[in-house]
Amino acid sequence: RARTFFASGRRKLLLLTERLHFFRRYRISGIHHLVFYAPPTYPEFYSELINMMSSDSSRGTVTTLYSHYDVLSLQRVTGSTNVLTLIKSEEMKHTIVTGNL
Repeated sequence: RARTFFASGRRKLLLLTERLHFFRRYRISGIHHLVFYAPPTYPEFYSELINMMSSDSSRGTVTTLYSHYDVLSLQRVTGSTNVLTLIKSEEMKHTIVTGNL
């Protein structure tokens, strides 16, 4: 029922755990903004969840919160060269654009 409410817009927030995604792999529709409170343990989850974002959400955003303790999981998502840039930087915010716009 929560997924239905989220997809129809009756609920603005849906909390999805990595554990639920691992075991169920539900197709979530209606995603416009995606927030990871840490880089996912399994890097394929990152692209799977991003690919679930609504195609009409050209202004959709993906935010990943991380610290220097998340180096290994962040490396699996961004690659070894990018992770050094992200971790060593003094900037508080980074933008990574991939694919065709």
